[in-house]
Amino acid sequence: MPSKIMIVDDSRTVRSLVREALEVDHHQVVEATDGVAALAALETASADMVITDVNMPEMDGLKLVRALRERPRYRFTPILVLTTEGDGVARQAVQARPTAANRPARLPQPICMRSSLPAPRGQHASAPALDKEVTIYIGGVHAAGHPEVVTTLLGSCISVCLYDPATRVGGMNHFMLPQGVGNGNAEDLTRFGVHAMDCLIGTMMKLGGDRRRFVAKFFGGAHVLNIREAATGVPQQNIDFIRGFLSAEGFPILAEDVGGYHPRHVRFYTASGRALVKRVEGAHARSRLLAQEQQRTAQPPKFGDVVLFE
Repeated sequence: MPSKIMIVDDSRTVRSLVREALEVDHHQVVEATDGVAALAALETASADMVITDVNMPEMDGLKLVRALRERPRYRFTPILVLTTEGDGVARQAVQARPTAANRPARLPQPICMRSSLPAPRGQHASAPALDKEVTIYIGGVHAAGHPEVVTTLLGSCISVCLYDPATRVGGMNHFMLPQGVGNGNAEDLTRFGVHAMDCLIGTMMKLGGDRRRFVAKFFGGAHVLNIREAATGVPQQNIDFIRGFLSAEGFPILAEDVGGYHPRHVRFYTASGRALVKRVEGAHARSRLLAQEQQRTAQPPKFGDVVLFE
């Protein structure tokens, strides 16, 4: 059974990172920006666990720990103290209630939440488990029937995330053009949308997915060359292709983030179907994407020899 966990931190970025890690395991998350806000929220709502920063305005994390331990309701509630400070801060946190049964734990930032959380209520603790992370590039296709995180960086290319909520099989691809040009050269077929989609669907079905249940999210199609958008441009061709393909196949579209002028970094969680998208600003990411796309266009990978048998 998932737990209800409160995050207390004045940094929106830190709260977002911790929330992401918790929600992957379906925990319910509430947030507060400092100790005063946390105590006010906890007067009307309960929490199975509190994760707090140390340095915050109004009321810092150490004062919050002491205040919680003075309340019978939260005397034995697990508390994690996130801090970049040294062991002196940890000792102060322990002194807030120096008994082994209810002293807060200290975790240095940055942390991996999945290796630090107690088991959900009603379950026994097990060894820490981290989701395997797989990065795909142009022409890449990856699917899994167990928890993995598939990541990629997109410019004008498109990535499609498919998910079967019944079997929790999920996968993602990364293609650069809707179709290949029949010029006689050896081609990496999954660089093209038709083949990339066929490969992704087939791979997921081999893992136990049922295409009748597939739902879709797709991202990319950015104009990274900073030229005027046009209906005949590659980004718009990719967008039009994938919308038409998903409609023809009858896959419901749950989310999309396409177009614009910024590259996108995508993280897809195969076990939950969740996708996180971050728009990337800066010349470095843009130049890296352009180099990748130009290289894959100019020098497609070679296949091995073909031997014909009579």
